[in-house]
Amino acid sequence: MAHAPRCFVSDINLALKDMNMTKVQKHLPSIPAIESGITRRAVTVAIATFSGAVGVSSANALNTVSPVQSNPIQNGLAKPSDRSGASYLDRVRNAKIMEASDFGAQGDGFEHPLSEFYNTLEAAQVEFPQATSLNNLIDGLAIQKALRVIKTSHHERGRLYIRTGRYRGNTGSIRLPNFVEMVGEGPGITVIDNQNTRVGYPLIVNDNPAGFINSALRELSLHGGYRAIDVNVSSEIAGITFDGVSMALQTMGNMRCNKLLQLSLFNNTTFGDAPWGLEVPAFTTNAVDFRTVSFENHTVCSLRLRSAEAVNISGGRFEGGGRPPARVVGSIAGNLLTVTAAMSATLQVGDELIALGIAPETRVVALRSGTGGIGTYVVSSAQSLGSRVITTFKASIDIDNAKAFNIDGVYFEATHKKLLQESNCRNGITFKGCHFTGAKEGKSEFEEYQFKSDGLVTFERNNFGLPTVGPSKMLVIGQNKNLGFNSDVILAVTERGGKLITKRRNFTDAISFEALKFSRLTDVGSQSVTGILRITMNKQSATGGVGRVCVEEYGITVSAAPGNAMQIQASPARVIDQNASGFEMSIANVRPTSLQALLQIECKSGSTSDPSYLFASFDYELGHGAPDNQISVDFV
Repeated sequence: MAHAPRCFVSDINLALKDMNMTKVQKHLPSIPAIESGITRRAVTVAIATFSGAVGVSSANALNTVSPVQSNPIQNGLAKPSDRSGASYLDRVRNAKIMEASDFGAQGDGFEHPLSEFYNTLEAAQVEFPQATSLNNLIDGLAIQKALRVIKTSHHERGRLYIRTGRYRGNTGSIRLPNFVEMVGEGPGITVIDNQNTRVGYPLIVNDNPAGFINSALRELSLHGGYRAIDVNVSSEIAGITFDGVSMALQTMGNMRCNKLLQLSLFNNTTFGDAPWGLEVPAFTTNAVDFRTVSFENHTVCSLRLRSAEAVNISGGRFEGGGRPPARVVGSIAGNLLTVTAAMSATLQVGDELIALGIAPETRVVALRSGTGGIGTYVVSSAQSLGSRVITTFKASIDIDNAKAFNIDGVYFEATHKKLLQESNCRNGITFKGCHFTGAKEGKSEFEEYQFKSDGLVTFERNNFGLPTVGPSKMLVIGQNKNLGFNSDVILAVTERGGKLITKRRNFTDAISFEALKFSRLTDVGSQSVTGILRITMNKQSATGGVGRVCVEEYGITVSAAPGNAMQIQASPARVIDQNASGFEMSIANVRPTSLQALLQIECKSGSTSDPSYLFASFDYELGHGAPDNQISVDFV
């Protein structure tokens, strides 16, 4: 017995609501192969045709929004019908999916002012209350109206579908409600495009001033504007999702969140072609994942996060945009910077200015008479600053107070020379399985990257295309090709011990420095550390002769007891290698207390003219003592 048409239609409805084209084809085998960018409207037409053949009315075949009713006007375009009435809301209340085209969006890449549809502003404002002129473009107004209908009819829950096209607007930012998705048909396919209309506002902002919660952008591009996304809230930003989104050609930055970005996902997303990428300038950012994300061609900074906790960047790349910092002499009166001398590089819109006494986050927001050198510029913060040297900030990644910040399998090429700028370190940044081709700041050849940190940075099994000096302190795990050791290095740290290597120190005849610090939290119980200290001193002949080397080892025991100063004891030196005389080495315990001891290394080479250098390594094991109060070993 034949199935009732209702069952057939029901299955199709379910498939359409999920936009599951495989399921649609199952029930409509006569439809040709469906491309991935197919729209609901195209499927609607096919189903209507098929429904007629089986005796099912097209009106009942789909529980979806009916298309715009054509209203011929002077330019032959369809007039947007009023979609705010009760009958319309009844039809879409269950679907929770709306199309921007149902509200009049054209998406053909051309500017369509309201004057093409309405004879008076009053008539246009009946459907688009936010309109201020008949010169307002309908695409932006239609998208905003659709979002407003979703917000009011679904209590901020629903989806706006924007089919293939380029959508233009000039009436201000699109306000995205909480719990609402804007979904296109793919980046570069569905484009909200203001790149040729220089608008001084973000393309998208948050609708709710209290918080930006559980909103999503999927499969679309955002071109132009002051920023692509600018979020300003009083409480939090949480649960947002960017999936298949491309942002490019913004005058200031791709995206900025004023505070507290958390529990969010950026997947297969591109931040590109702007001074700044993603900024979160205030505490805190936590539990945020970046998966296969590209940061491209940022001339100031790609990623700035404050108090970054449990942030993971997996796959993707940082590429392009490398520029040297500018250095000028200038003064600021109000919002006007006057440059009287340019010493290196050039100023540009978006540059963050650094100088003694300057307001934090002062940036160039517009050019006046200056074009990069001598002249005047508009800055973001009004202030009074006398003439002085001003530099500009440049770094690919700028992180503060990082804990569990993981960069895994990421590609770096042609960005700023300063790849990492970190402050208030919590020893929480890790580069794992990454490739670093090299920096490019206006030069034809690649240069090695720089890593600036006031704490410990971990490198695990990375590849550097050029010999690269690490940060001042680093934890090195596995092979890290071309990572140099002109840094303090920690190797193979465990709960029971580890290995430390001091940075290379250059000198001529003599050198004395504090190398290692032994410390404990409290003056309770007894603790100990034992290990082997190896000191290597190398002297090169100033005349090009054969160099000399001396390697000595010392057995080191560090002990602590209640009420006593911490002790460092060394066994007599054991000479490992010495091919010339004149070397002298010794170690000493400097300024010991009950909670701390410092190991000092002293060396003499016996020559005041030949260049020398040395470094030391310390392999150690933790001895007895309570686990929460054992002696820790670190660099001074």
